[in-house]
Formats: sequence, C-alpha cells, structure tokens
Amino acid sequence: MNDKIKIFYSHSVYKYDTQIEDMELRIIKKAFPNAEIINPHFEVNREKEEVDILKDCKDIIETCDALVFSTLSGVIGIGCLEEIQKAFSINLYVYELSDYNIYLIDDFDCDLLDTDIRREYAIIKTKKVKPLLSNSGYKFMPDGVHECDTRIYTHRQMFENVTVEILEDDYGHQSIGWYRQEDTNEITGLGDDYD
Repeated sequence: MNDKIKIFYSHSVYKYDTQIEDMELRIIKKAFPNAEIINPHFEVNREKEEVDILKDCKDIIETCDALVFSTLSGVIGIGCLEEIQKAFSINLYVYELSDYNIYLIDDFDCDLLDTDIRREYAIIKTKKVKPLLSNSGYKFMPDGVHECDTRIYTHRQMFENVTVEILEDDYGHQSIGWYRQEDTNEITGLGDDYD
C-alpha cells in the first residue's frame, strides 16, 4: 500500500522558472517531506489552450490529497482561484504558502477584482489557521548572499526637513531611523507618481 500523499502546488505562471518557485517548492517539501508534489508547471502540457490546461489541472487535483497555493502579494489569478475552489469542493486539505510558512485554511474567502486582466483576479481574505512549520528558516536571496524583501510597498507619506540617523553594528547590519525637526513638513498632493 502506498501511503505517500499527493499535493498539488497551485501558483502563478509568473513564478514559473524563478527562484521564488524553487524556494516555495523547498518549503512545501520541508512541511511534507514524504509527499509527492505535483507542479503544474511541469505536469501539464502548456501547449494547450488555457481552458484545457485548467481542466487538466482540475483533473489532477481530483487525484490529490491536498492543495498548497501561493499568491502574488495576496492576489491570485483565475486558474489558482478555480483550483482552490475545486480542492474545497472535493474536501481536500487546502494550505496557503505565505511568509515562508504553510498555513492550513479552513474556509476560503476572496474579493473578485473588477478588471479585464485575466491573471489578477481575486484578493485573498482567508484567515490563516495554523502554521505547519515552527520556523521555516527560508529567506529569498536571489544572489545567494543578500536577503531580498519580496513584499510590495505603497507610498504612504513623505516628509521634508528631517534628521536621518544611520546606525551600524559591529557586523555591518544597518538600521535607518528619522526624527522630526522643528521645521518638519509633510509633503502632500504627490500621489503615487513622485520623484
């Protein structure tokens, strides 16, 4: 009897052939060391029409025990959305890979985006239940040395006339802070497009 579980790895095509895909696969393997990981990037014929590729993915999901999905900054495409919905419809375990860890998802919720762009389809609202790894220990280091922050930041505030303090410890780690001065002003009206 084969007690090896099968896990479908649902992720954006934008991650295919990237170091992010490699890192996510390592995290899945760490959480499920004896599992067979099904990666549609390699397991599905990419020469077909998108609707047929998605059908093949759903057929594969029916043979799996669990699904692990990842997002692009909290957003998933139509393919991932339908794969997740398929997994829930057949009562598979569903996990979200996020913050270098894997979380069991009890219930799935998302907001559909009103867009013509097919890949950006839904913003995940689901609450993560419990991390599987106590400390995944994975960091994204594209050059193998320097950690890369993979979060996307949005402009919130800008100030002028401030004191900037740059601290460095004995090991070269730096911390940057800033302090208001008497003549500090918030710069407003710049929106997201400022130089």
